[in-house]
Amino acid sequence: MPETPTPRLGLRRPLNDGSELVNVQTDLNQNADKVDLAAGFQPVTSTTRPSAPFSGEAIFETDTSRSYYSNGTGPASGSWVEVPNAAGTFGSTLKLAASAQLAIGADVNLFRNAANVLRTNDALIVDGATTLSGAVTASANVSVNGVLTAKNRIVGTVTITPSGANTPTSAVVTFPASLTGSTFYGQVTAAVNVPGSQVTGVGITGESSTGCTVWVTRTNTTATPIRYVVEGF
Repeated sequence: MPETPTPRLGLRRPLNDGSELVNVQTDLNQNADKVDLAAGFQPVTSTTRPSAPFSGEAIFETDTSRSYYSNGTGPASGSWVEVPNAAGTFGSTLKLAASAQLAIGADVNLFRNAANVLRTNDALIVDGATTLSGAVTASANVSVNGVLTAKNRIVGTVTITPSGANTPTSAVVTFPASLTGSTFYGQVTAAVNVPGSQVTGVGITGESSTGCTVWVTRTNTTATPIRYVVEGF
């Protein structure tokens, strides 16, 4: 009866008391085959993973290009932990310690600033659309090369034809969507080249999440475009 096989690869071990002859096939060749198969990452497919892996066994899936190692827990199908590599798309959740940083190159980082807060000490550029559901704090300048939109802010133009010369005339503006916020402030300006001469005044009242009232006074009854900005806070 030989010694107990090795625990991870199951290599055969002859008795070391000299009572057992060494068999080239079972004691050497088969052991060599097992060692060769287990060297490095064992090539498998996503459907042919080892059914009884040893703790620390590493595999590489040829059909997904993903790498894994077994953490030795049972069942075997749930013991595989993915290892990121440059050949395959990482398909698992990448977890870092709370105090760890994700370093990209030698000068860019991402890290946990506080609970539920992601931070970088470097500049951040977003070329596509970005949706933010929470608060954003910027400690440096913020540059936007595209159009900045916010659900608490609306801009627009309304054209008002005064009912008479030197008579304040208003138009009610209804927003296409309700603004966020509880308090609302607005500003208006006349889009004309005769401010102070023919256009003697503009104003805004009744700002709310759904609309406002815009006013204009001028020395004649010419239709006047008024631009408005309303923000919620």
